[in-house]
Amino acid sequence: MAEQLNIRVTKDMPDIAAIESAAENLGMNRNQLAIEGVKMMCFWDKHFYIKMKGYADGTGLTMAQVMQNFLIKRLADDAAEETVWGSPPRVLLELSMTNRGLITGKELFEMLYTDKVNELARERVKGIRQRQNEVPEALRESILSDDEREVLKKYGNA
Repeated sequence: MAEQLNIRVTKDMPDIAAIESAAENLGMNRNQLAIEGVKMMCFWDKHFYIKMKGYADGTGLTMAQVMQNFLIKRLADDAAEETVWGSPPRVLLELSMTNRGLITGKELFEMLYTDKVNELARERVKGIRQRQNEVPEALRESILSDDEREVLKKYGNA
């Protein structure tokens, strides 16, 4: 027999009526809702939890609201991309697997961060180069800010 875990509704939680309503809305009972919530949080790593808690504390929202809106943004971005580009096959790095299982946590964060920095660097370098190409060659260096020079120095070959 499975071990038992009882929880008590506290003042910082939704009340029983709200829990039952949420469960019904999702097609489950309140026990299933609690189980799904516990299962979800058990797979979070500390890095993710700290980030989400920081966003929630900084905005006065719940972690659930923060995460839902982050995911809605991702879903909207994907839908917009599909509308404009069609649905080309693409790799979702956030669902990458190794022989150890799903890449997640800090390892995934670092992988996605590096990928995004490289993407943004390529875009910024391209924009700087386009702006330089709009002026005579003799003036191309003089129109750059110190920040743009640093970007070209660091990412110019990106």
